[in-house]
Amino acid sequence: MANFLVLRDPKRNLLYIDKTASIHRLISANSFYFLSRPRRFGKSLLLSTLKALFGGRRELFEGLAISKTDYTFPTHPVVHLDLSAGRVSNRGEFEKILIQKVQDWVEEHNADFQVTNESPRACLKQLIQFLAKKGQVVLLIDEYDKPILDHLDDLEMAKMVREVLKDFYSVVKEQSDNLRFVMVTGVSKFSKVSLFSGLNNLVDISNIRDYADLLGFTQSELDANFGPHMEVMATELDLSLEEVKDNLRIWYNGYRFSDKHIYVYNPVSVMRALSERRFANFWFETATPTMLIKLIREDQRFRIEDIGEEIGGHIAFDTFDLEALQLNALLFQTGYLTIAESVGRIERTYRLDFPNYEVRKSLFTYLIEDLTRINRGFSAGPLIRCARALTALDRDEFERVLKQDLFANIPYTLQMPYERYYQSLFHMLFVLLGLEIHAEVPTNRGRIDHLLKTEQHIFIFEMKFLRAASEAIQQIKDKRYPSGFASDGRQVVLVGMSFEDSGLREVLFELVPQQTK
Repeated sequence: MANFLVLRDPKRNLLYIDKTASIHRLISANSFYFLSRPRRFGKSLLLSTLKALFGGRRELFEGLAISKTDYTFPTHPVVHLDLSAGRVSNRGEFEKILIQKVQDWVEEHNADFQVTNESPRACLKQLIQFLAKKGQVVLLIDEYDKPILDHLDDLEMAKMVREVLKDFYSVVKEQSDNLRFVMVTGVSKFSKVSLFSGLNNLVDISNIRDYADLLGFTQSELDANFGPHMEVMATELDLSLEEVKDNLRIWYNGYRFSDKHIYVYNPVSVMRALSERRFANFWFETATPTMLIKLIREDQRFRIEDIGEEIGGHIAFDTFDLEALQLNALLFQTGYLTIAESVGRIERTYRLDFPNYEVRKSLFTYLIEDLTRINRGFSAGPLIRCARALTALDRDEFERVLKQDLFANIPYTLQMPYERYYQSLFHMLFVLLGLEIHAEVPTNRGRIDHLLKTEQHIFIFEMKFLRAASEAIQQIKDKRYPSGFASDGRQVVLVGMSFEDSGLREVLFELVPQQTK
């Protein structure tokens, strides 16, 4: 629900998580803001709340934090534009869409204003000047970047859209004296140079610690507002209340947007889970990440196994440009990665990782479907059989499942090196099974391709492309990788795997003799 008026309608008895203390701080500190957050995270509700606030709707805020401050709820003309427009074929078509956005606002508000067809920038500028006769205007722009993101697969079209939007947004600087407040929201964070050139007074609060919990639910907000709902869920699923809380945290918590240790839940997923009383992939159900899957597949430098391992500066994920698209930056801004760790007191470095189980499981499922052509609805069975065969040390069954079910449909149009393809796919398969697998594990003699630990076994994997599996086993021995686990107590198993263009060629198991006490 993204409509503040509906949420605060006393006849509907709906729940609103009070964010107005942060909103009051926001409108008191400055006037021009930019905020990026993943989709379905509450950006539209924030703008709806600001629209009601600056519209002077004091009655809607009774009992909320802001009603207990000295804010007097003055009324301002509010222009609220949603720039989601879908794909376009040329500049003229896109400019007409933007002009129509302004026209739609005029018609909705019965404003005595004539929209010209001169240009999108001229239309918005004239509207602000017209409304400013009644007082300073509030400008709220939702999904500012959607027209660009819709064309990421067509660089020239995306650049054209960017240039039109750059001209459109220049009105904010030109009309700053006529504007009381501006909030621009979206998913991605393009550099100011590329999209907001000259707009130096636009304060980016996307990664500011004071607003880290402006959107999403904190743990305290979840506990304070959803207790009865969690109790109902616990009863229906035959779980304890603590088990429900633990699973909600594992599935949907973990988003961190600043160096402050504040983590928030995805609000859409939490509300769906509590409403339907089940744990499932709700966020991904709302949209398939087709473009991201394509970029991951085609980026020769990106390794899915490295997620959670790499550390970089803020600039590595802070902004991006169309001409130099950084996949980690896009994954962070779209919510597939989040800040897992920040190091340093003055010049900080960051480690990014998946925020929670929902995102990791869902992204890997889509990637596996894309890389193997296995329908995600039918992949669970082979995965389970594969894990059972491995833990039972059944080499024949393990090889059969991999050959016939999981590595049988390699696309002929594969656009990544085969070695990387198999390593990434193998890693994702075992992550989906919830097993403790690590890639490129460093030792003093080299790096183990994959290390998998179960309750009873430690599996050391070495993969070879167009070479015998026996060579892989011999390399593990030559590098003396098993010696690092001699005192562990679990059975160490060497697994050599040989691949070729068409799929898996051979799998070999070899058990390392255990030391006698």
